[in-house]
Amino acid sequence: ALKLAKDSLLIIIADHGHETVSPIDLYKDKALLEMLDKKPSMEPRATSFFVKDHQKETFQRYFNKHYGKYYALYSKEELFALKLLGEGLKHHLVDDCIGDYLAIGVGKKYFQFKNKKPFKGHHAGLTANEMYVPLIMYET
Repeated sequence: ALKLAKDSLLIIIADHGHETVSPIDLYKDKALLEMLDKKPSMEPRATSFFVKDHQKETFQRYFNKHYGKYYALYSKEELFALKLLGEGLKHHLVDDCIGDYLAIGVGKKYFQFKNKKPFKGHHAGLTANEMYVPLIMYET
């Protein structure tokens, strides 16, 4: 058991919030996968897509039609213009990690990449539950 000295302040904070989610098996969507240069990557609720050059407009329309209810789709240029990845100098590996598009969760679904037990919750999207960071302060 933790014992605090008198007149102490204990501060507990998380690094992110959390959202209850259910899976979408993205690898079953053969039409979408055919448009890609690489497999989708990064996070189940912040997913990077490297799209074949001649498929970019088709990809955008297809993605928004099938997944727009659960994800906001941003081009790499939009991510930087909106400063969704922060400000300042761009990390030298960001262009290798962020594809042509980044889909960020806005609903209660996530892209399941592996045949594992499904997540019940996740944390990399744009819902209020994910962006709200709990703070607990306890004074003795």
